[in-house]
Amino acid sequence: MGKTIVSSDCKIGPREILAPNTDFLYQTTKPELAEYGILMPTFERKLLKANDPLTDTEKVWIETLNEVLNSENLLKEYELKAPTRANDFHIKKFVASG
Repeated sequence: MGKTIVSSDCKIGPREILAPNTDFLYQTTKPELAEYGILMPTFERKLLKANDPLTDTEKVWIETLNEVLNSENLLKEYELKAPTRANDFHIKKFVASG
């Protein structure tokens, strides 16, 4: 799609795709401008009520998304890299030609 990716740095998947040259066992606790997208801290695993105050993690997500959406340079940088990274996962790379 050629868009900037912002993803929670959950245990399996996002880091391998967005930051392939990093330690896959590491999980960020703050926004990380990775090679192919932005990795964000994961949310706590507890049920919150709609009227509960925002958590620190929610505040970090809001601030980071605002910064990203207002940075044409950052958006353009990631959007230019997106097709290259997507091509790394093209089916032709995984299926033997016969």
